[in-house]
Amino acid sequence: MSHESLVDEDRARGVATRRRPFGLVDLACGAGLAAMLAMAVSSIRESHLSHMQVGAFRLLTLLLLAMQGLIWRLEVLAARRSQPRGRAAAALTLAAAAITLASLVALASLSPEATLFDILACIIFALYLRGRE
Repeated sequence: MSHESLVDEDRARGVATRRRPFGLVDLACGAGLAAMLAMAVSSIRESHLSHMQVGAFRLLTLLLLAMQGLIWRLEVLAARRSQPRGRAAAALTLAAAAITLASLVALASLSPEATLFDILACIIFALYLRGRE
């Protein structure tokens, strides 16, 4: 069986054979993500929050993006497999979703204005991850 026939079979099944190279779109998404996060940080600095609350906001923002990336990765891996995912993967996805929602609630309680920029950053991150598949 030649390499070309294996690649054709993978394409027919919808399996990605190669990742696309890093390019201008990746840089644009990174710039948009950085801009939204910078706006969130600048709006937090202008608020009445203490240094400890600002640090908590930054940590929760990183946690939010990390959990979104984890959920995305788990769901993409589950979609690429032919068999259904196991209970451990489902429990991990559910836990990551619960942590994500709890982080959003905590962020909104700290600063509703800055949380808007975090949500926009999450949307940009999701669009970027969708394009990287």
